[in-house]
Amino acid sequence: MEKEKMPTLIKNIDVNFTQVNNNVILDIDLTYKAKGIYAYLVSRPDNWKFYINNIVSQSSNGKTSVQSGIKELEEAGYLERKLTKDNKGKITGYNYIIYAEAKNKTPSTGKPRQRENTVKGKTPSLNNTEVINNTDKEKYKKEKKAEQQELQLEQKDKRSVKKDVQLIFDFWNEQDIIKHRKLNKEQIKAIETALKQYGGIDRVCALIARYSNVYHSDYFFDYSWRIEEFLKRKTGISEFDDEGSKFKSFCKWKSKQEDVAEKDEDYINLNTSDPEEQKKLLGLA
Repeated sequence: MEKEKMPTLIKNIDVNFTQVNNNVILDIDLTYKAKGIYAYLVSRPDNWKFYINNIVSQSSNGKTSVQSGIKELEEAGYLERKLTKDNKGKITGYNYIIYAEAKNKTPSTGKPRQRENTVKGKTPSLNNTEVINNTDKEKYKKEKKAEQQELQLEQKDKRSVKKDVQLIFDFWNEQDIIKHRKLNKEQIKAIETALKQYGGIDRVCALIARYSNVYHSDYFFDYSWRIEEFLKRKTGISEFDDEGSKFKSFCKWKSKQEDVAEKDEDYINLNTSDPEEQKKLLGLA
């Protein structure tokens, strides 16, 4: 009878890949979250603008979780934040520098660490490859507490996002474009993605309001989209941002309409029977 084969990893990667130093991958002091953030940062081009919200938008982790992962990389020596100054020595901001190997650290072997148990009369636990001695107990407790606090913050973030999703959904229905009876999974996912991409509920609602204003005006644009279509399609929400072509075209049209209305009003006023009023309008008074 043949022995059961262990599962193997088969790489099916041809192009568009990122090279990551094995020292990072095999560093047992890093969480998988930190390793994932490191890989994403390495995949970015040089002089890429470092925005937390951008990094958050590329995963299902919340902002608090991503920030703790970045802090972990800084503390491990893989990521360094350096202040930038102008010619007069005034602080202008800071840059992030990412390293292939941790600064001032011995490369990891990838093997689990074994620590001696200094407590007499006690047998090391076989359920964990890492035995914690007395000197490490306090550190272990602090790490566990930090993990629990992080988990609580993540759960709080998720509850906050869930609330924002419902508020955006309700705001959409108030615009009287296409009303939805109930939130579905596709809509929830689309709204969550928009929240990450546009930095929060206020901006998303502002862009929905712009779409509503354009839709209900006399402007030629009258596409009726469902909320998930508006948020997901390339010609949707982004087109109503400040640099969006649809929003710019609408602003030009609106400006022309206001000019025409102003001229019409002046024409009506010039037909007044009051001579003094006519002089004022013509700038002769």
